[in-house]
Amino acid sequence: MSQNYPLKKLWNISNITYGKNLPIKDFKDSGFPVFWANWIIGFNDKYLFENEMVLISCRWAASWKVNMSPKQCFITNNSLVLNLNETKDEHKKYIYYFLKTINKAEIVTWSAQPQVTINNVISLEIPLPPLPLQHLIVSEIEKQFSRLDDGLSSLLKIRQNLKSYRASILKSAVEGKLTEEWRKEQKDIEPASILLARILEERKRKFLSENPGKKYKEPEGIYPQNFPNIELPEGWCFAKLDCITSKITDWFHNTPKVLHEWEHLYIMATHVKDDHINYDSWMFVWEKDFNELYNKTRVENWDILIVNIWAGTGDSALVKVDTKFVFKNVAILKPLVLDSKYLHIFIRSFKRDLTTRFSKWWAQPFLSLEVLRKLLIPLPPLSEQQKIVEEVEYRLSIVDELEQTIEAGIKKAENLKQAILKKAFNGELVKEEEK
Repeated sequence: MSQNYPLKKLWNISNITYGKNLPIKDFKDSGFPVFWANWIIGFNDKYLFENEMVLISCRWAASWKVNMSPKQCFITNNSLVLNLNETKDEHKKYIYYFLKTINKAEIVTWSAQPQVTINNVISLEIPLPPLPLQHLIVSEIEKQFSRLDDGLSSLLKIRQNLKSYRASILKSAVEGKLTEEWRKEQKDIEPASILLARILEERKRKFLSENPGKKYKEPEGIYPQNFPNIELPEGWCFAKLDCITSKITDWFHNTPKVLHEWEHLYIMATHVKDDHINYDSWMFVWEKDFNELYNKTRVENWDILIVNIWAGTGDSALVKVDTKFVFKNVAILKPLVLDSKYLHIFIRSFKRDLTTRFSKWWAQPFLSLEVLRKLLIPLPPLSEQQKIVEEVEYRLSIVDELEQTIEAGIKKAENLKQAILKKAFNGELVKEEEK
């Protein structure tokens, strides 16, 4: 700051603790909000803190996201809680805004996943002017922010509407609504039941060729009472995911030694985003670890990866690279005969159910292979799958362009907020006479 105000280490001005673990069985339908790493995920009949608290997300992709909890809130152990010695609101907000100026790269450490520990933050130094000046600085920040927030809230609303529209496209696709007119114009389409029979034959052939001497086990059938509440178009049928894939598997969930030099390629759950894989931040592992996993999974083009543990659970992507790689905390689906893009459309349309209805929660969400194998897929004829993919890709390309424009506007607003915070803590927002 422009004046030499005393620097205080964070541990000098607060008692830093982790929130408390809350098993999924203790969640309620209503009550006091439960704050997870970066958002409210449910309710409980008890709260841990009466007042608003400054929080630092400490696990996974949201690590070092600085938040302010609601009043009367249960805070889970995915956040660090700052119990500030000075409890006045202006001081709390001053600390909150100052922490937002710190570069997360200086704080976040990596093991299996990004994290922030108490030891990472206790020595952070914070300039502390007198309380009246803290109040002035916070007031000026919030005045400047309010000018941006009207435009920003409009952009965020549009982004949410586009997200909802994207979900509606995917849902309509797997219910046959996008191809309703197309079906009326088609004649002699091979029904999905015949396609399914071919898939099952290929499944058996592939197993026997890859496992000579082993006995093939026919997949379990499905019964009408287990069908989802979806009215399938004529020519469609339901199929279990296990029946239309040659393999659904993952790796054991311990962490191989990660190298920081070129060796064998390795990705984690954080690299798999919704509809794409971040190939720009490959990691590397020893040849022994690589071979152990690769021999089990043998990732190929048009396989589907789906995150099945931790914060990104349900995120999925198609493999579109010839490079050999291995992974952790990700399941792999190997489709047979059908269009992999169509199957991926279904997985994406079903993401909300995968992360809410079908995932188990302990310290983190977990989507089991058994759940994946039993998923019922609405299976169209192969020619209709290809038409569905065409229709979805066209519509989503328009959504993608709109989202890029909106994201650019949101990023600009966020950069302006960072510039305001920088000025505030460099002593450039509050005039000397006001001080």
